[in-house]
Amino acid sequence: MNLKMNKTNYFNKIKSILYILVPSICFGFWAIINLIRLNFVIPDNIQDFTVFYNSGKQILIDPSQLYNIVGYFYLPSFAALFSISISLFPFTIAYYIFYVFNYIFGVLAIIEFNKILLLMGLRKKIFRFIFIMIIFNGYFAYYIFRFNQTKFIVCLILLFIIRRELQFKKYKKVKNFSYNLINYSLFVFAIAIAPSFIFFLLIYIFHDIQMKSIFKKENLQIYCIVIFMFIIQNFLFVIYPSLLVRYLDGFSYIHIHGSHGIQLFYLREWFFPSYDERIILSIIFTTILIISCLILILNKNLTLEKKFGYFSIFYLFTGVYSYQIFVLLILFSFIVLLIIPYLNQEEKGIDILKKNILPFIGLLLILIINFMPPDFVIYEFFPILQTIPFVFFVNLRWLILASIMVLVLIILHLKKHMDIKSA
Repeated sequence: MNLKMNKTNYFNKIKSILYILVPSICFGFWAIINLIRLNFVIPDNIQDFTVFYNSGKQILIDPSQLYNIVGYFYLPSFAALFSISISLFPFTIAYYIFYVFNYIFGVLAIIEFNKILLLMGLRKKIFRFIFIMIIFNGYFAYYIFRFNQTKFIVCLILLFIIRRELQFKKYKKVKNFSYNLINYSLFVFAIAIAPSFIFFLLIYIFHDIQMKSIFKKENLQIYCIVIFMFIIQNFLFVIYPSLLVRYLDGFSYIHIHGSHGIQLFYLREWFFPSYDERIILSIIFTTILIISCLILILNKNLTLEKKFGYFSIFYLFTGVYSYQIFVLLILFSFIVLLIIPYLNQEEKGIDILKKNILPFIGLLLILIINFMPPDFVIYEFFPILQTIPFVFFVNLRWLILASIMVLVLIILHLKKHMDIKSA
């Protein structure tokens, strides 16, 4: 009898987590698909991972020459971590070790994302299943595995921080020194991997700080933690000051001289501006990002997750940074959170669809974007689409879908505002 009850309890537990287990398994398929593409034979020059691996080796050989590694545009702490871990192994073994860790980071990000959905009031498991499946599947997940990139680490860190913020807010806990130390230490390291996410850090730092209290003792403590952690993690800048100059030169160089021109996901396949045009567009788009960041910092009525969501939209359209395709999974994980407040969870059956048409359209658009293949794949199966006028729609497909998604969010916001006003 006890054995039967134990089996029943075991199956009930498995059933209760299926909505997380299934997306995690599906997520793993993208890792397997890439290995099948490689015939499980890892070349010696895998783009991106080779750069990370060599940067770790360079730290062990001569740290002062770190930025001689072609393609390394990150902070030294990232290379330092590789130097005491992944880069200690032979290349192929190191590749597989980090590949497995990438999957683990992704699954942990799924778990954190689920916790965020729960904390934001998404009670129905079917809804959480849909959200998780949409974000952690598709070409963006595949590309991270294909290049053995590091953006799952950034995604996990940011989701972890958002989850902690939501928990402390829900249970009205007081943020102490250890809380700030953990969050800001992790955030600073995330910036080492994704330097352009410095805007998210600024939004996070000044989210709860009023202008009149900007120099209060507790806020000065936060600034000191951020500065201290940046110095400690990137101590090589102190030992070799020239590295900082070379880092800044390289970081700005790739934004303008990148092989694909302006690194916007909806332009990278077909828009290759001249050098002068790249400079002008980089200045314009970066200015937009700075202004939007300042507006969100000054707005004290928005929650942190909403600020991250809104800034992700601005970043989506104006983030002229290299490897933009890799950060889209992170951006959409924040953007999709903006849809939650507009979901009607009270209905059942077909009424759920009827009452959530616009939110589901928004989710569907994100799903389509996630699974949208590159242009060369489209042309391979549908050569006719390379001809006029079809080619224009293919080139603009990302922009059209992303624009409609934003339009849906605007309509949802206006509709809710009007409903509140008329109530």
